Order: sequence, then C-alpha cells, then structure tokens
Amino acid sequence: MPNFTTSIIIPNYNGRKLLEKNLPAVLEAARSAAEIIVVDDCSQDDSIDFLQKNYPQVKIIKTEKNKGYASTVNSGVSKVTGDIAVLLNSDIVPERDFLKPIIDDFSRDENLFAIGCLDKSYEGGQITERGKGILYYQKGLFVHRAGDMSDDDLHTDWVSGGSSAYRRDIWLRLGGMDEKFNPFYYEDIDLSYRAVKAGYKIILEKRSITNHYHEEGAVIKNFSAAKTQEIAFRNQLYFSWKHGNHFKMLLWLPYYFLTGTIKNKNLSFVKGIFRFLFINT
Repeated sequence: MPNFTTSIIIPNYNGRKLLEKNLPAVLEAARSAAEIIVVDDCSQDDSIDFLQKNYPQVKIIKTEKNKGYASTVNSGVSKVTGDIAVLLNSDIVPERDFLKPIIDDFSRDENLFAIGCLDKSYEGGQITERGKGILYYQKGLFVHRAGDMSDDDLHTDWVSGGSSAYRRDIWLRLGGMDEKFNPFYYEDIDLSYRAVKAGYKIILEKRSITNHYHEEGAVIKNFSAAKTQEIAFRNQLYFSWKHGNHFKMLLWLPYYFLTGTIKNKNLSFVKGIFRFLFINT
C-alpha cells in the first residue's frame, strides 16, 4: 500500500474571523498531514498578520492581486509537497478522522483522481447532508443539482472544491482548475468533468465528514445575492459552451433572455448572458 503524504490547502479572502474560529479544528483533524497552507487571495483584513502571530506552523502563500477561487487554489496545489491535495474552504470544519478514509481510497485505486467529502451543510438553522452531485443537459445548457444522499452509492458527477481531495500529479496533468471561472462557481464541476472524460475516477466518501457553515463563507460575505446569481449564470453558460453543443446553446439563449427579463424580471440572468458574450468569455 502506497505511503501517501497529504497537504491541506485553505483558500482565504477576508476570512480572518473564520480562520480564528475554524483553524484549530482543522489542525486537530489534520495531525497526519504533511503541511497546511493558507492561500490568501489579496485579503483586505488582517488575515495574514493573524496567522503569522498565532499559527507560525501554517504556511502562507500571498497573491499580489485578487483573482478568485480557481486561481487561488491552483496557486496552492502548484506549491504543496503532498501527493494528495486536500481543499478545505475557510468556512469548513472537518471531523477528527476525516483524512483516513481518503488515504485508504487513494491507496486502493491508482486511477482515482478526486474524492468528495460528506458535507454537513448548515443552512437556515438546518443541517442538510450534501456531497453527491447530478449533472445533466437540457435546453442548451448543463444543469447541476444535489443528488440523493440516502443510499450507499458512491457515484457523483463532480466533487465540490469546498471539501475534497485530489491526486496532485493528475491535477497538474489536467492543468488544474480553469481560471476563466474566476471569481467562483463551476470550476470544480469543470475539473471533475474533464477528469472523467480523461478516464479517471471520482467518488463521494461518506466516511470523510466535514461541517460546512455556508452562511459565514466568503461569497455570502463579499457578494450580493444578485451579483452571485449573475456570476453563477455566466459560468454555467461558459461551462455549457465549453462542453456542450454550440448550436443548441445559441438557439436557446433568446429564451433565457426573455425568461429573465419578462417572466422573472431578473436582470441577473441578463447580465450573466452579457458577461458571457461580451466581457470575459
């Protein structure tokens, strides 16, 4: 059985309070990890000063310009030393032994690229188990939704970047996350999709449990709901253009434009279309 080393990467943007709250649990759960790295995406708060003062054992990578999630994570994976790169968002608290099943799974299958954790998502005062993703194609676009977590099936169409693990050599071979998805969303779906097309495996590991406090995360804290929706739709369009049928997508774009403006009166979708077509595709 291979003796894998693991590196934990925590992307951070203005997350000083989250690091103060959650990093102790990460350190406790990651005792066997070779290293823990915080990649700071040009934060405006005192995240770096806090880490340097209180956690000198944590390595820090600083970006010179705020770019977004895919760029931040790519920077981290390119610099770690571990065979397995574990991604944990700053609003994630892993349970104590979450790493062991991940290492066991990678040890058993050399073709396994990525493992998603069981994500206990704290939303609106409730806990919802997530981690299984469904991806399908309709009306010219790829659409994703949460899968059924009630069975023992480990299949998932993608693994969420928020709490997941990757074989580093395959990550680098695939070119990492596509940075055109910056600042956030769909970059993890895209990487999973490309990996499966290349012949690698991805799975959900229900024994690796993380607690995800979405309402405290960087996206909610730093972006309005309308802006988040605009970016998400723009990236859905980009993903669909990248992997789907161009003719069908262009055929359906007027429908999405009219639905957004007339039926739903939601300019976020319209702005997402314009961002895709004219700004930064």
